[in-house]
Formats: sequence, C-alpha cells, structure tokens
Amino acid sequence: MNTANKYYLSTLGILLLLLIFYFINPLNLEIKALKVIVVGLFMISLWILEWIPMPVVALIPLFVFPIWNIESIQDISKHYADPIIFLFMGGFFLALAIEKWNLHQRIALNILKKQEAMEIKSC
Repeated sequence: MNTANKYYLSTLGILLLLLIFYFINPLNLEIKALKVIVVGLFMISLWILEWIPMPVVALIPLFVFPIWNIESIQDISKHYADPIIFLFMGGFFLALAIEKWNLHQRIALNILKKQEAMEIKSC
C-alpha cells in the first residue's frame, strides 16, 4: 500500500471514529465528556500519524476547549504554565547551552585532569 492510500485510509478512519463518538455516543456520556474524548482521540491519532509536529498537537486543547465550551482559556492555560513545567524547561535550556559550548566535555576533562594529578601525588 502506497503512502497516498495510507493517508486517505487513516483520514477516513479518524473521521469515522470522531463521527461515531460525536454523533452516536455509544457510552452515553455527557456532552462535555464526549467532546474531551473526541479531542483526545484526535490528538492521539495526530501523534501516531505524525501529520503535524508534536508540540503543535499538545497545544490543541488550549484552542479547542474554549471554542467548544469545555473549559475556559484561563483554566486550560494554568496547566501549561505550571511551575514544574518551567523548571523542566529551564533545565532543558541549560542542558542545550552546555552541550552547544561543549562544557560537558570540559568538565569531564578537568575532572580527569584533577584525578590524574591526585594519583601522581599519591605515588
């Protein structure tokens, strides 16, 4: 099966799944819960198929939930601005900067140099 057929079949499958859950409601859920499930399934399918970058997929609830009256933008954005998220982001930025300037290699070489000097003194 070529990639064009995979694209069309996966699109058809996603649309069918969304239509079944949105219009038929096989689990007899409230409308808000059903909308959240539809958004979640859509996001999962986008993650698996990798049609758009994952950071963009992660922002879908931020835009869709207020439009569908699932949750307000203030309540949704609180989860994206959690202090722990910023702690991780700062750590990742610091790691990228250390890697860019080869600081990790410099630190390792300095440790080895000091260890070697200590071994020479002890002999």
